[in-house]
Amino acid sequence: MGANAYRTSHNAPTPELLDACDSLGMLVMDEQRLLLSNNEYRDQFDRLVKRDRNHASVFMWCIGNEEWVIHSAAHGKRIAQTYIQLLKKLDPTRTCTYAADLANIFAGVNSVIPVRGFNYRQFAVADYHVDHPGQPIIGTEMGSTVTTRGVWQKDSIRCYVPDQDITAPWWASTAETWWKLAAENDYWLGGFVWTGLDYRGEPTF
Repeated sequence: MGANAYRTSHNAPTPELLDACDSLGMLVMDEQRLLLSNNEYRDQFDRLVKRDRNHASVFMWCIGNEEWVIHSAAHGKRIAQTYIQLLKKLDPTRTCTYAADLANIFAGVNSVIPVRGFNYRQFAVADYHVDHPGQPIIGTEMGSTVTTRGVWQKDSIRCYVPDQDITAPWWASTAETWWKLAAENDYWLGGFVWTGLDYRGEPTF
């Protein structure tokens, strides 16, 4: 598929998937979906890290995804700090990120997360890097090309879109658009295309 990394969006991976990634030499961003402060989600994160920390494929943890209500707020920052400290105790060998659908915004979670994750907003990355050159950057969710497998022209009646990298929803871009930015700039660690595999969760035309 031309990829060397796998993001487990937006939930814990199966042990079998991690075993496969270990054997294939794939890198894995191991992710918990919700960034919440209650005991249930802290316990879930604790169990996730303890279960997966001995897998060689896991190179980074992701403590949450697109918590719009809190991720640029002061209490979101405090919640993130709690998870970061917990992670340092459970796995001091790896760093973490948070998948933020935010542009050049340093408030809240972004001000404390070790690696800044970008969901889309790829044209804000350069400005963010200028303002915060010491914080590594990774594309946690990029692209979002929409296609219909085996179809080569748009069909508005059947709701088909071409099986090429030319159609994207309003919030995203084609894979090629963001990859050109990442490939030409060393401050990008890389990125994850949304999504690498077919699914029916977000029908878009």
